[in-house]
Parts: sequence; structure tokens; C-alpha cells
Amino acid sequence: MLFVTEGARVLDQVGRELPSCPVPGDAIESLLGGDVWEAGFVRELRPAETSDKVLRLRLTSEKRADNGRDLLRLIYRVTQRVDAIPWLERLYIAFPSATARVAAVQDFLDAQKVKSGSEKKLAFFLGRHEPQRGRPLNWSVELQLVCWLNMLVDEGWKAARAAALLREKWPETKHISDSRSLENLRCKYREYARIFAEGYYIPARALRPAPWGGVRRSWRMFTMQ
Repeated sequence: MLFVTEGARVLDQVGRELPSCPVPGDAIESLLGGDVWEAGFVRELRPAETSDKVLRLRLTSEKRADNGRDLLRLIYRVTQRVDAIPWLERLYIAFPSATARVAAVQDFLDAQKVKSGSEKKLAFFLGRHEPQRGRPLNWSVELQLVCWLNMLVDEGWKAARAAALLREKWPETKHISDSRSLENLRCKYREYARIFAEGYYIPARALRPAPWGGVRRSWRMFTMQ
């Protein structure tokens, strides 16, 4: 069996990564026009206060279609924002298989390309570089922090206590001034983090067949027995 993945590792039974080989983007592009399934974000967290218990972001299946519709609504709303460009950059990172194929996003980026007369503003979407906006934390780290905050709150923790624990245990939070700032991030990104953690499904008919800007991700192929 061949297994093609972007950004994931495949391990054997003892935890060793299986050998793989890179797959060019143009070789995988024709496979990316169908339905979009995202399994969800899974990562273990063992806070010292609950060392006898493994907390895990749970995967769900029954809500994935609803989550897909929710994600499409969130993406559409972003295209209506005054500051749509940096928000779309975040969504391209968090939900790459869906965001790049949403009709409202492609129409917005087409209009921006004509309006600006320059591709510099859209360089990220064309795969030329990652955005540098002077933020102490990147979007991926912020989203993971909010996922963990949501998870701990769902486990019955108070938001302030959960934020304080993450600040203590996770080095990447050292740039955040206080636990209240983590709670503010949770308020800002709550719905995005929920969908990111639970997973989602979007049928091909709700998306355009090709991503805007082309395929620019790094894919790897594993051979599994």
C-alpha cells in the first residue's frame, strides 16, 4: 500500500519512522480536486498536576460535515474583512486543502491581483515566502495553544488555570506576557481551533477543483506492508 502525506510522520510499531521519498507537487496536483477530509489535531499533553492521566485532543467523526460547513462560513467572512490578507494567510496555513479552493477566496485574490498591480502583496499565496509580520508567535503555535486551552477547559479546568499551566510547561509561550493573553487568544481563535482539533469534511462540489496559486506543499510517499 502507498501512503502519501504532507506534514505527517508514519511510524512502525516500535516508534521508528518508516522510510519515504519526496513527491513533486505537480505529480500530486490531480489528486487534490476531490472531497477534503481532515482527521483533526492530536497531541498528548501530560501536565505535572495530572501525571497519572494522559489528556488528548479527541478526534470526532459525527460532526465533521457540520464542521466543514462552519469552516466555509468562517473562510467566507474573512474575505469580507478589511484586513483579509493576513487572516487568509493564517487560514492557508491551518486549513490548506480547503482554503485555497474556496470560491470566495479565489475571487478575492484574483481581484487583489488586478487591483494592486503587483504580486508582492500576494507572495505568500504564490508560494514565494512565509509572511513575516513581527509577531512573537507564529499562527501554528498560537492555534496549538488554543487547542490545548480548549481541551483543558473541556476537561474541567478553569481557563486561567489552564493558561497558567501552559505558560509554565511549554517554552514557546515565553513571549506571552501573562496568562490573560493566552485567554485572549482563545477568545480570538476559539472556532478555528475547535474545527482544527475535531477535523472536518467538505465535499468537492462545495469547492473549486484547483487551489489558487497552485500546489506548493511538500509531500512524501511511504510504502506500507
